[in-house]
Amino acid sequence: MDLSQGDLSLDQARIQFRTYDHKLHAAAISSNVDSHGTPFESYDIPIRRRTYADALFEESSQWARKRISECLKSHESCQQYHRNQRDATFIPSRLINIDPTKLEGDVVLETRDTVRKGHVEVPKYVALSYCWGLYKPECLTTAETVARNMQRIPWSMLPATFRDAINFTRCLGINYIWIDSVCIIQGDKEDWVREAGSMFDVYRNSYVTLAALYGDSSDRGLRSMSMQDQLVKIADLGWEKDRYPVYIRPEPHYLSGYLSDIHEDAKNTLRAWGPLFYRAWTYQERMIAPRVILFDKSEIIFQCYSTASCECGAITEELMRSDRAQKFTFFDCAIDTDRKSRSTISHFWRSSIAGEFGGLDITNPSDRLIALGAIAKQFQRAFPGEEYLAGLWSGSFIQEMLWFCPDLDAELYANRKQTLNRPYSLPTWSWASLKGSMHTHVDPPDDKILATVVKAECQYGNDNRFGILKSSFLILCSRLLPTEIKWAGFGFTLCLELNALTFLWMDHDGTGYQNDPERQEVYLLEMV
Repeated sequence: MDLSQGDLSLDQARIQFRTYDHKLHAAAISSNVDSHGTPFESYDIPIRRRTYADALFEESSQWARKRISECLKSHESCQQYHRNQRDATFIPSRLINIDPTKLEGDVVLETRDTVRKGHVEVPKYVALSYCWGLYKPECLTTAETVARNMQRIPWSMLPATFRDAINFTRCLGINYIWIDSVCIIQGDKEDWVREAGSMFDVYRNSYVTLAALYGDSSDRGLRSMSMQDQLVKIADLGWEKDRYPVYIRPEPHYLSGYLSDIHEDAKNTLRAWGPLFYRAWTYQERMIAPRVILFDKSEIIFQCYSTASCECGAITEELMRSDRAQKFTFFDCAIDTDRKSRSTISHFWRSSIAGEFGGLDITNPSDRLIALGAIAKQFQRAFPGEEYLAGLWSGSFIQEMLWFCPDLDAELYANRKQTLNRPYSLPTWSWASLKGSMHTHVDPPDDKILATVVKAECQYGNDNRFGILKSSFLILCSRLLPTEIKWAGFGFTLCLELNALTFLWMDHDGTGYQNDPERQEVYLLEMV
């Protein structure tokens, strides 16, 4: 129906608008209060007003404070996490003091000892999760700038994302924020190894983590527009002699595409819209943090271990509990472990954690394992007494070795040498050695596993088993099956039928195999 013609009673307008809303999949409407000052909530029509600049953050922060308060006071899962997981004495090695009453609005980097001396109780702090991108901020902490940053960091040196995060944190009433590029000394390998290994504690103990969802670098800001910028006026509601505008968001809610099943051709659009979802380092930051506020271009989304909501009201708990929203399941399998069997937790690690993480982007491939270290450290609680071996767990090591990358073929067609190249110390038997979404075969029963582990060990830097891998060693014992492989122009095929295993990529970095004799003899190690 055409809602723009004529005067409509409120009931007529409501019925006709819902019809219009259903057809367009609108996720929000916007209107003003009536001329008598009566809030439109009394008419059962949601109000979604947004303003710009500081007023926009002020309003959103009030909404966020309510969500955080509800989380701390009434969420059973979050209270359980707070009691059993949080370290009430933890303070990061460095924090940024953003108290607006000091330094005339500028900020300053402080060490843990300085922070501790200034407070009777351990102060709350906010953590920031964002994409670095190619932009290099002036406030970066290095060996040359650390002394300067501990004296004062001028507001003009902060990139847009940092400024927005600080303004929002101030609106929350918190005086400290942790930002990696400022709180970790860049270029100092010893400091980086130590601090990168403490990400579990930094994000686990944060009051809330702010996630810059759409920005692809630190100069993009947390939010670029108000919700009104993406709304389209479709009608004026008639009420006595007054008119009230009705708006819709023409496109479906932006998170619905990410959280529900999506077609392959939509992935590039989603990657452009929310690059944070596709970065390896930020994955663990969202999982480990007990509370996360995601910043889209126009509104914020709150998520904890119990619930999720957005300012416009379009996100439902059912949507957030979909397969692509793992934070709830992460709580069940990695935190509230008493209610899950080891096999269930192990399956979640392989299919959801390792499976999704393997396909995420990372600037330095050698960081792939340490970027998962905080999550691995959390799962250690579910696997007590087991060894963490470069992305695999000793209690189900053989099963976890049965991995494959379904996306690998396309990558190899484009650039075989680059895809299979491993210029860093990640073992070829670990899924982390290759970039690509990892899948595992259906778990074989224990009596079907034919291989045994004679010796498996990993050596890590700084004595941190979830940190930088220095070396690895593996000996397996099983039957060897002689067979031949045949070069097929882009890969090898087996000249022996073994169930469905008829095509393979050689698991080494050598070249020239396509120039070798047409057939080569190899040995297969029988696993199951």
